[in-house]
Amino acid sequence: MHHEQQSHHGDNVAIDPVCGMTPDRETARAKGLTSTYKGVEYVFCGKGCKLDFEENPERYLDPNYIPSM
Repeated sequence: MHHEQQSHHGDNVAIDPVCGMTPDRETARAKGLTSTYKGVEYVFCGKGCKLDFEENPERYLDPNYIPSM
């Protein structure tokens, strides 16, 4: 399973899989707003999205899931 938000290596902008926002990867790392699932790093705009993702990652990785705020 390959996710678009992880396809741009070296690009500091990622897509939050929960809400669809585009947080800066380095800023998110500095704030602890990343999570690794099945060897892939996911980046979040805030703590709420990170916690939601960690509670049920498969929900947000489902191809039918549409990110929304």
